[in-house]
Amino acid sequence: MWGVWGVWGVWGVWGVWGVWGVWGVCGAWGVWGVWGVWEVWGVWGGIFLVAILVKLSLSLLEYYFLSM
Repeated sequence: MWGVWGVWGVWGVWGVWGVWGVWGVCGAWGVWGVWGVWEVWGVWGGIFLVAILVKLSLSLLEYYFLSM
């Protein structure tokens, strides 16, 4: 659970693809990224993306905890 592939590992919630990672809230596609609040799709685009990211993060957490 706490290893490289665990919840907090490379691919975990806080890892490369996690909440704060490349595709996370502050990442390329996040709130301040290409499609974020101030960009092409405006405020609703940012909200939409954050909602998706939160859902994915919760799904990841649920998956990891259930698979323990």
